[in-house]
Amino acid sequence: MEISSCEVIDYEYQILITHLPNGVETLAPTYRARGDAENPLAELKNQWGWGGFTTQVLAPGPHTARLIALGYNGWSLYHRLVEPGQHHEAITSRPRSLGDVAKQSDHAGQRRLTVRLLYADAPDLKPRIIAFVHWWQALLTTAEQFTPVERCTGLSVGSWP
Repeated sequence: MEISSCEVIDYEYQILITHLPNGVETLAPTYRARGDAENPLAELKNQWGWGGFTTQVLAPGPHTARLIALGYNGWSLYHRLVEPGQHHEAITSRPRSLGDVAKQSDHAGQRRLTVRLLYADAPDLKPRIIAFVHWWQALLTTAEQFTPVERCTGLSVGSWP
């Protein structure tokens, strides 16, 4: 018995119904931008613990949410500045970044942070990390310095109308 092969043609259809005045060619970038805006929220929820933390006491909730957001913002800023041009999710970048070992030392009124990169990409990333350090130092010397009270409240004196 001989089995003849026949060519199977697959068709894929997409039906888009919208009330937008724009043309069809603008829908894909608009939809992609929407997805890009939702991805950080999904990452915060699924990989950073913002998906739900339960406690019998309600007061720690907002503080926990702020700490998670602060950690996420710092992580994202570091990875965006060290490797620009692409977003790095924690689930893929965290294992590699665990090889970044840092030590802080104080001597003669100066604070120094020494970073050791313990993975194969270290030679490629070193110039980017040095550029990040220079950017951070410039930011620290030019940014407004808050008093301890302003740091705790998150408000700058005179910032409110």
